[in-house]
Amino acid sequence: GEERIKNLIGELKRKDIWAIARIAVFKDASQIDMYPEWYLKRASVREASRDECSRKRYLRAKREDGGHSSALFWRDQRGGYWLDPASKGAQAYIRDISKKMINLGFDELQFDYIRFPSDGDIQNALYPTWDGRTPKYEVMKHFFESLHGELKAYKPEIILSADMFGYAALRAGDVGIGQRLEDIGDNFDFIS
Repeated sequence: GEERIKNLIGELKRKDIWAIARIAVFKDASQIDMYPEWYLKRASVREASRDECSRKRYLRAKREDGGHSSALFWRDQRGGYWLDPASKGAQAYIRDISKKMINLGFDELQFDYIRFPSDGDIQNALYPTWDGRTPKYEVMKHFFESLHGELKAYKPEIILSADMFGYAALRAGDVGIGQRLEDIGDNFDFIS
């Protein structure tokens, strides 16, 4: 568990190796049974054809009663489940995970899938929190700012980096996923 990770990071630091924790932000199935209200649901019954999350079942948080959510969740083209980026609970979970990675000794936190979903039958995605009217880039900008502010206050020297959807980096606006270069650039030390 955590002790093994701390030991590994200690060994990396002794060898002068920079340790980066990659955090898959909103594409995350780990809390689906504990907090199904954080996840996108389906407006129709068609399932995604692939299921990349099924091979990662061991990462799912377990409920005390051993139960699983019976909700019909929306999944992207690869079968991935998505948290609602506007969910305060989901955002707090990401900040908490980030602090755990800082406590383990990582030098940098690299955030991937830090956006709204981009592929699959998005028209059938039901967001439990996002109202559909607030621009996606506003939701993401507020999250970027709160994540940056809280993590830099927690450990000022932590390096924060974000993966950006390549097409969004080249276009004005957010191309429908909530990422704008200026918002990411203002809140992260590095962008990939």
